[in-house]
Amino acid sequence: MEKSQPGSSQHSHSAKEEPLRVGEEKPKPPKASSRMDDGGLDNVAPRSVSEHVPISKPEPAVTTPKPTCMVQPMTHATPASNERHEEEEEKKVCLPGFTGLVNLGNTCFMNSVIQSLSNSRELRDYFHDRGFESEINCNNPLGTGGRLAIGFAVLLRALWKGTHHAFQPSKLKAIVASKASQFTGYAQHDAQEFMAFLLDGLHEDLNRIQNKPYTETVDSDGRLDEVVAEEAWQRHKMRNDSFIVDLFQGQFKSKLVCPMCSKVSITFDPFLYLPVPLPQKQKVLSVFYFAKEPHKKPIKFLVSVSKENSSTAEVLESISRNVRVKPENLRLAEVGKNRFQRMFLRSHSLDTVSSSDMLFCFEVLSKDMAKERVVLLRVQQRLQVPNIPISKCAACLKPPVCDDDKLKRCTRCYRVGYCNQ
Repeated sequence: MEKSQPGSSQHSHSAKEEPLRVGEEKPKPPKASSRMDDGGLDNVAPRSVSEHVPISKPEPAVTTPKPTCMVQPMTHATPASNERHEEEEEKKVCLPGFTGLVNLGNTCFMNSVIQSLSNSRELRDYFHDRGFESEINCNNPLGTGGRLAIGFAVLLRALWKGTHHAFQPSKLKAIVASKASQFTGYAQHDAQEFMAFLLDGLHEDLNRIQNKPYTETVDSDGRLDEVVAEEAWQRHKMRNDSFIVDLFQGQFKSKLVCPMCSKVSITFDPFLYLPVPLPQKQKVLSVFYFAKEPHKKPIKFLVSVSKENSSTAEVLESISRNVRVKPENLRLAEVGKNRFQRMFLRSHSLDTVSSSDMLFCFEVLSKDMAKERVVLLRVQQRLQVPNIPISKCAACLKPPVCDDDKLKRCTRCYRVGYCNQ
């Protein structure tokens, strides 16, 4: 048996290996440690640009499909981590992707955004396979030094490991609150505002541009839109180049025409998200119907019409069915500030009429019933008598004895009344 020198890599070996005794197990090799702890950010330190090492991506294995679509989740079971993978399989309590998020006060806005981004296939796979680590920009003053990107990756891995029924996103929220004070605390906020800040923060942490050059806005100058759009996009990527830009950003086309010289200016501006309002296909209009008999009281109708391409004929047909009057004997008008604003013909559009506008529908005398020509005149009756109640006589200062004894108003001012005594 040879003796090995201290510090050398040689070890003593016997001619024959000793057989294992009964009840003893063969010692297991040490487990491979991962570079990023899935449970938190304490053991993870962002690296500088010079320390980035490209990481080879192993072939993904096919496992249980994700809950929202038939896309296979990314898994990385290398031979060195087979035992660790088996232990994680034993710890699973739910299918990958079915892990929920704990509500920290009124942070449902944040949880809904995180779950939506977590189920975006390309974004999930990008953070799941640790490919983002080589693109972390620690020198960007607009970012968080990589803390937001790492925290988001840790959260996504926790959601897709299947070892938790629910996960608490408190560390990610603390990182966001340190950069945006409006998200400090546990109050309710706008989900779109949070998503815009989160995606913008991830973009700045993963921006491949270290030194941003000065650029100017690209104008069309009569060139084709395709040429101008491509040039504007390349100038935008001279300052903003990340996986978030590749996946989420696009271009707006803006066109301006000078009213004096008729010069046309076309520009293409980048955008991160598009706010799209929910379409409302119907609108309800309040219409007051007045019969031709003056003793009949007006009737209020709520008419539902199309918000686009609606016409006066639709409203007249609806009221005609309710009051049993022919549509050609009805007229529609818009009234505002005690006067007629517009008179609508049957072919006129009602797209500019809102639900708060006051519409009057009048029944007119038909030509067949009058046996002569009918002329329509707009008449506005102004109230001459003040609408002021009179409670006592102006002479004796006594109220009326009973309801039948009504006080007679002064025929000059109509503001006071007198009794018969």
